[in-house]
Amino acid sequence: MVRADGVGQEQSLVSRPHAALPALFRAVRPDSLSAAFGAVGAAIVTYGEDYPALLEEVWAMVRGV
Repeated sequence: MVRADGVGQEQSLVSRPHAALPALFRAVRPDSLSAAFGAVGAAIVTYGEDYPALLEEVWAMVRGV
């Protein structure tokens, strides 16, 4: 569980496995660009305040292609 602190929002506990589930559904979209953006967007929500580390990893993969 991670603590999600949003500006102007109540503090709450978020289950990372449950938050990651939408990424799976978005990753299988027929349009690959839409699938990639949807999956990364859902992953950002899952990572919470650690999202900069995720984006660094994504950029590293994109640059390597």
